[in-house]
Amino acid sequence: MHDSDRTLHLVKQMMQERQREAAIEAMRARHSRSGLLSNFLRRLADRLDPTGQDRGELS
Repeated sequence: MHDSDRTLHLVKQMMQERQREAAIEAMRARHSRSGLLSNFLRRLADRLDPTGQDRGELS
C-alpha cells in the first residue's frame, strides 16, 4: 500500500505543477501587450540608468 500512496502523491504533485504552468501561460497570453510594454520600459530605463542606482525598488 505504501507504493500506491507515494504514486498518488507524485501524480497529484505533477497535476498541481501542470495547473500552475497553465495558469502562467494563460496570464502571459492575456497580458502579452503589457509584457511587451514592460520590457520596452525596462530597456529604456536601463539605457538611462544602466546601474539602476537611481531607480526605486519595484515590488
